[in-house]
Amino acid sequence: MRLRRAIALDDLGRFGEARADIQNVVNERPQSAPARILSCRIELDAGNPQAALEAAREAARLDPANRLAKAYLGLALLAGGSIAEAYPLLHGISYLMNEDFQSRLLLWCERCLAGQSDSRSLEEIIAEELLGAAASTREAIPSRARRWIWAMAARIRHPISRGFALAAAHERAAEWFLLRWQPGPAGVEYEAALQFKPDDPLIYERLIDTRYELKDYEGVVEAADKLDQRAADPEVAALKTGAAKFWLRDYEGAVQCLRRSAGSVIEFWPEYYAGLCELRIGDEREARRWFAKATSRINPRVVEKRLDEVIRVQAME
Repeated sequence: MRLRRAIALDDLGRFGEARADIQNVVNERPQSAPARILSCRIELDAGNPQAALEAAREAARLDPANRLAKAYLGLALLAGGSIAEAYPLLHGISYLMNEDFQSRLLLWCERCLAGQSDSRSLEEIIAEELLGAAASTREAIPSRARRWIWAMAARIRHPISRGFALAAAHERAAEWFLLRWQPGPAGVEYEAALQFKPDDPLIYERLIDTRYELKDYEGVVEAADKLDQRAADPEVAALKTGAAKFWLRDYEGAVQCLRRSAGSVIEFWPEYYAGLCELRIGDEREARRWFAKATSRINPRVVEKRLDEVIRVQAME
């Protein structure tokens, strides 16, 4: 009961009360490794890395086989600046399915990477791994299907039908480009399609996707404003808009969008970006709350990628 109460107080940011509760448990059960682990967690959240390190070392001593104790020892070492000593304890930590720990490790990594010009975003890292050489594929131009549709459209006399056919030609061409990882030309084709079907929400959604791939974040927000509430998949549109506003440093506006997509989109991105926003705003407790939601839906290997990125960036300094 006292451990649960200490956890609740820690989550509320009432660190003094949480510390007092856990100290009572430690006094009563001095051989309890879980109590020491929780003490480490509280001290980390309170910003006391030295006290956290002492608690983590004691937990690891009391129960050398306890993986969570080793993980928090590594995190306490990171917080204290001993990255070289911490990395062997944390490398390969993806096996540890513990949201509390993973969210704190992710928070520490993102805090380190914030403002680092040489750091890669998580999206960039995942894209490089998934696409590899395909990400740089460049092929020349239009498919026969596109030219065929244009030829058919030229024969249509009725202006409305002809406009729909031309829009379909541009959409087909855009899809052709996207299959070859060429979002730039695809975006041009979607913009051309909108000239013939200016009220089609699906084209706007696809234009948002291509502009986001091109890192044209202002263009994403502009297209999202025109899309308004007509989106066929509003949660995904809100996610892309929120992520774009994050990169434009409109953190409060981003959180408003991301709240609409959180829990609705299959992947973890809304919660992850909301955590990044709160971290930039300066509310680490709220950032950690969002990161905990993200890590509950994420492969822990993704958090390890962020730790690897911290190590890579620091090695370049």
